[in-house]
Parts: sequence; structure tokens; C-alpha cells
Amino acid sequence: RFHVAEEAFRYLNANKIPYAVVKGAVLSKRIYGNETARFTGDVDILLPRKYADDIKACFLQNGFQQGRVVGDEIVPYTRRELIFQSTQSHQLAPFVTATGNRLCPFVNYDINVELFWGESGQHTDMEAFLADTVPMVIGGIEVCILPPEKEFAAMCLHHYKDWNSIYLLAERGVSLSHFFDVYGYLLVQKPDAQKLRRICDWLNATKYVYFCIKYTSELFGVACFNHYLKALETPENNIRTDFYGLNENDRRPWNISLASRVFDKSFSVQFRQSLTERDGEIIWLNHTMM
Repeated sequence: RFHVAEEAFRYLNANKIPYAVVKGAVLSKRIYGNETARFTGDVDILLPRKYADDIKACFLQNGFQQGRVVGDEIVPYTRRELIFQSTQSHQLAPFVTATGNRLCPFVNYDINVELFWGESGQHTDMEAFLADTVPMVIGGIEVCILPPEKEFAAMCLHHYKDWNSIYLLAERGVSLSHFFDVYGYLLVQKPDAQKLRRICDWLNATKYVYFCIKYTSELFGVACFNHYLKALETPENNIRTDFYGLNENDRRPWNISLASRVFDKSFSVQFRQSLTERDGEIIWLNHTMM
């Protein structure tokens, strides 16, 4: 996955373009000490929006296409789909390439130009956020990654979206691996709680990171992360784990228990039965365009 984008990473490093690889193999190496221990699909990169055209040109010149995999081929996105993704999402339309390797026939790169999801209305100074990246070697390729506190905050924002988006819940359900990520990161990396709080306050993300730690603590039934919850506690931390939705207008209570959300194989059926007609239209639109 990393070797097929070696030229892109060389370009980013040589031109001192601020970026960071997040999640996936980086998270696997952070938590388990092995870049291959955690299952991963796409490769995710954080990048300031001002460099979007540069990285797009680089990927396209190196054999990638912006499209989706259908069967055994890549179907390019239409102009309408590209415009929808660039205006309605926090990332560029994915870059995909074929590898010729039957174990990993396609590689997908997601370029994220924002930390927050589109519905949040929040924006991040990505150049400032990426100002103190550090090197890591993945699969023999040197890439840039975030320091622990920023990396954890970015991961939590991603997981918060997955745990609260009506579209993503309907498509993927609630992933147990996301809880392992939060639990494992705090257990192994032990980010500094006060530094994490300062970064979260700067990002205006404190309540979201608090939610992710509290949600994880509830699933595992542990109190070992209480000092993080205490450090992140504010009067604003009112996003309850028994509710979902990415904004106040869409927030609604769960009628499915936490254990069932994670472990019940019929979750998707139960969840879709609770949705409105308008929810169904949003899911259809996202499924069609994304």
C-alpha cells in the first residue's frame, strides 16, 4: 500500500508540504508495535486544502485515478460526483490504483483536508496542526506522522463521526475495532492528559474526544481512563453516549443497547427500521455520490 505511493511521499517530503499519515498502519505500529498487526484498508493522509491540486496532480501522474472499485476494475468518478465530494465532504475524492497483486489488488488513498466533518461547520488551521510532525518508516517508506496528543485527537474525531453519522451507521454499523483503537492508544501511548486538553481546546474538539473516551470506558467497563475524562471535563461535555447524530438538529436517543450496537449481527436491520424517510434520502444520496 505504501510502495505504490512512494513517489507521492517523495514529492511531499522533497517539497516540504505539511502532511501526516493517520490511522491504519501508523496506528497499528503505535498500539501494537507492528505496522501489520491491525487490519487496515485505505491509507489516510491529512493535508492543508491549499495543496490539494498539487497532491492530486502527483497521484494522477503516478498511475492513480479518482474513482471507486467495482468488481475487478476502477470506475472513475463523474464530474458531478467529484464536485459533490469536494464541496460536501472533508476529503478529496479517493485516489485508487491497481497493483497487480492478487492479495491486495487495489490501493485506495484518502486525502483529508479537514479534521472535522462537513456538518460540523468547524475548520482547522491545518498548517498549524501539521507544524510538528515527526518521521516514521512504514514498509520501508519514510512518512510524516503526528505527535501522540494530536494523533489521538485526530483519531477520536474520525471515530466520533463514524459513531454518530446516520449514513455511516447504516452502512457500516458500530465497529469494535474503533473502541480497541481508543483503548489501546491510551493504554500504550499514554498521551499527556493536560497537553491533550490544550490541543483539544485549541481545536474546539474537547467534547468529542471526551465522548470517545467515555464511550470506550462504558463498553469495556473500566475506570482506568478516569484521569483523562477528568482532564477533559467541561460544562460543554453534554454529548451523551446514549444519543447519536452529528449535530443538534439530528441528535436522537439510541433505542438499541451499547452491546447490541457493537455485537448484534441484526444491528443494521434494527437501525434502519428506526430511520425516517428523510434519513433514507440522505443515505441514498451519500451512497450514490461517495
